[in-house]
Amino acid sequence: MTSVKKLKSKEINSLIKSFKDHGLLNNYDIVWILEQSKRTARWEVFSTDDENLSCLIKKDNYFWLCCEKGADIERFYKKIRQQEDFFIHCYQGWVKNYFIEKVYNVICKSRSYYYVTQENFNSSKKNDSSLLKLDDIKLDQDWYSKELLDFLIQKQKIYGITEDKDLIAWAYVDTITKSIAEVYKVEVHPLKRRRGYGKQVLSAAIESLLKTEDIVVFNVGIDNEAAVNMIKKLGFKEQGKEFRLRKIQQ
Repeated sequence: MTSVKKLKSKEINSLIKSFKDHGLLNNYDIVWILEQSKRTARWEVFSTDDENLSCLIKKDNYFWLCCEKGADIERFYKKIRQQEDFFIHCYQGWVKNYFIEKVYNVICKSRSYYYVTQENFNSSKKNDSSLLKLDDIKLDQDWYSKELLDFLIQKQKIYGITEDKDLIAWAYVDTITKSIAEVYKVEVHPLKRRRGYGKQVLSAAIESLLKTEDIVVFNVGIDNEAAVNMIKKLGFKEQGKEFRLRKIQQ
């Protein structure tokens, strides 16, 4: 039986190139994670001896899995099940079904990948958003994620809408790998939702990134109808699925 081997840096680089050759848009998440895996020893990448794109990426008890055939998933599962509890990210329905059938007491959440390019981007006609600075907003508001303050301190490009320094909405889109940026966060004040503010800040952030990148992607929960409707109005199209599985102990 073909064995599972741990890849070295040069082999990881070769795997990244192969994924890019097979279509970066289809594989950008795996490419980005593989690039992260080279930065610290906490990450490990495994593959089979077969000439294919099957791989398993491990960080502590988190796993990212891409399989081309059933035999590979059997080999990778032997390594995954060494953890008493684990989290798995996979991108193929049959791989998700394998774990649902194989693993007792597993929870699955499904997400969809959407993408937009300059050609199909429909920018928001009305836009009151602008680049935010730390002193543009009141710091004592408790509705937004506190990581926003870290982004502003780091002088990241955060687009937002304010009223008398009260933050109404903000969005952050950042490059994750060459030519591709990803929507990291969009937040709107709970009392200001369904008024188009989220669409405005996201539109401004995307418009800025598409000046330097080819594609902007968004990973969103399939049950988040408000977000899906919003990004479709901006021209996003569905690209693929991601399945997040968690084994829990009783």
